[in-house]
Amino acid sequence: MERDKIMIIVITGTPGTGKTTLAKEAAEFLGKGTLVLNDAKLARESGCGKRNYAKELEVGIPELKAAAKKRIAGKNDAILEGHLFCEARFPADIVIVLRAKPETIEKRLRAKRKYAETKMLDNAMAEANGYCLKAARKNYPKGIVAEVCGDKGLKSAKADVIGIVKEFGQKSK
Repeated sequence: MERDKIMIIVITGTPGTGKTTLAKEAAEFLGKGTLVLNDAKLARESGCGKRNYAKELEVGIPELKAAAKKRIAGKNDAILEGHLFCEARFPADIVIVLRAKPETIEKRLRAKRKYAETKMLDNAMAEANGYCLKAARKNYPKGIVAEVCGDKGLKSAKADVIGIVKEFGQKSK
């Protein structure tokens, strides 16, 4: 895809919506040199995330934002992926919020992540309430937040994400 400037994309949503998978697909589309930063991995590597009494990672949003800015400085395209980026108000060109049915979230978190029952239900409830979408709309400029359904399968969600990236890429020329 031809563009005149680098693109910073945020892919956010409740855990279990498919963010990591779709971030990799979008990076492949954007091409060589695209940096993909996962919020939890970045928090651990930069030291801005600490384990609490329940061994869950707690991350300070300002610290995460600073670590991400430092990592993408002078880079090509970057994709910031993770549920915490709906809170970060990062200087992004596009914010894609992945959504899924709460029952899909429960199923994915139970099967793939082995989340504790309470944490799994908290995430399903957050998705039912549209938490990440509401936070993204509150924290990012109007017109750059797009919603994609991750329930439709990888192929369909990938097509939606790539379509959004193409559309925004054309606008930034």
